[in-house]
Amino acid sequence: DVRFFERGAGETLSSGTGSTGAAFAALHHGLVSSPVRVLTPAGPLELRQSGDALYLTGPAVIVAEGIFHYDEHECLDPPEPPITLPKSCSTN
Repeated sequence: DVRFFERGAGETLSSGTGSTGAAFAALHHGLVSSPVRVLTPAGPLELRQSGDALYLTGPAVIVAEGIFHYDEHECLDPPEPPITLPKSCSTN
């Protein structure tokens, strides 16, 4: 059984990176053998080791939808120059 906490998001239902890391650590220390069943709050995953490769399998579901607006020109503009504070403003 594993649980995941991601900085900025809090607890999440599953994590491929976290599941792989936890399963590999258990494999590396001889606590389990491949394939490893990883029980996440979202459901079970399976990690299989084949030589130096690791394969993670399990169900995938859409949990959110949205639209991302991307303006490539906005990303190419140089950043604004640093703000210079008047001497009367203390930063201490």
